[in-house]
Amino acid sequence: MASNIPGGIGTTEGQNNQTTYSNNLGAVQVTGTVPSSLTGTLPGSTSNVTNWVPDAIQIIQEASEMASVDFTTSYSLRSAKRSLDFLSMEWANLGLNLWTLVWESQVLTPGFAGPYQLPVDTIDLVAPSIRTFNNPIRYTVGGTNGNPPSVQTIDQEHCTDIILARMDFASYQSIPNKGKEGRPITVYTQRLQPNPQVYFWLSPSDRQGHDIYTFVYFKLRRMQNVGNATNILDIPFSFVPTMVKGLAHQLAVKAPVKNFNLIQLLKSEYIESRTMALRENRDRSSVYLTPGGYGDEYSSGYGTSAL
Repeated sequence: MASNIPGGIGTTEGQNNQTTYSNNLGAVQVTGTVPSSLTGTLPGSTSNVTNWVPDAIQIIQEASEMASVDFTTSYSLRSAKRSLDFLSMEWANLGLNLWTLVWESQVLTPGFAGPYQLPVDTIDLVAPSIRTFNNPIRYTVGGTNGNPPSVQTIDQEHCTDIILARMDFASYQSIPNKGKEGRPITVYTQRLQPNPQVYFWLSPSDRQGHDIYTFVYFKLRRMQNVGNATNILDIPFSFVPTMVKGLAHQLAVKAPVKNFNLIQLLKSEYIESRTMALRENRDRSSVYLTPGGYGDEYSSGYGTSAL
């Protein structure tokens, strides 16, 4: 019986290295010595490199091949880049993208409850807190230490952070005395364009000797634009396959001649890949609570609430 496998039964290599016979059941048995090329260390080695990340043009090329669309004109490149930016915007709605968390701080003005503008790329706030400083440095209104620095590091020593409660528009509007002073205990976020802004209650005290408070928080920022085709995308490597499949689906939908079976296939592939990526991009704490707007299927498992 001939074989098309190199070194298999019925080949010259097999005759040189193997002895074949049939047992009582008609099954072919193979005995003999192992070729010297398969003993010891196998030839070749791994690259020992783990830093390859495709740039935008490689992602677009891969997605175009999956979608069976033309990728030979400058317009097709611009169209694909635009679709990548739309996908980046869409991903802001999927929950807590852990790689987009950035720590921020802002010193509050004594006697001023707001509004305080947030950075223009802010999508949401995570763990908003009020910070005060203890000995040996304590910033107080009219105190000897003067005003605190406008920017403070996250590892600042001798400080106390107290989580702020979040309130919605109706709750903030129902407060009869918004100017009441003390240590802020709640924060209301007003989602405006281009900058969101926040209001505090109680209003930071402006009395002599009272603490000067600092608003500290992690912001969930927007993903960066694609920019040049040679740029890499603002996503972890584990999300690159998801982005490729999402772009392939977008390109198939925009194709002049649509293949609806392929569109449906690419959509299911994209959703499956996105689900796996979001499950991996989760908080690893043993117990977590999810109040507010992140309790759906796209939740990354981190306690926060929508703006």
